[in-house]
Amino acid sequence: VIFRTQEKGWMTEELVADWLKVVWGRRPGALLRKRGMLILDSFRGHITEKIRKQISEMNTDLVVIPGGMTSQLQVLDVVVNKPFKDHLRKQYHD
Repeated sequence: VIFRTQEKGWMTEELVADWLKVVWGRRPGALLRKRGMLILDSFRGHITEKIRKQISEMNTDLVVIPGGMTSQLQVLDVVVNKPFKDHLRKQYHD
């Protein structure tokens, strides 16, 4: 488990760059420079020129899910993550 934090709890371009290096760069096949595909949502920190370049240099194709398509294309966000976050928020408030 690898933890990173940001003062306000937001994802930033710097955290995306760090995740690419620490996690994506260590996936099976990464050291052999096997071509990969990374699917990200359209959060602006995912699609900056710096991030696109870093992903390209890692022999990876970037696929960006268009905004507003989460419920159709990121089913786990709707079925797993949202109920989990709702439950966690309720527990915190209780």
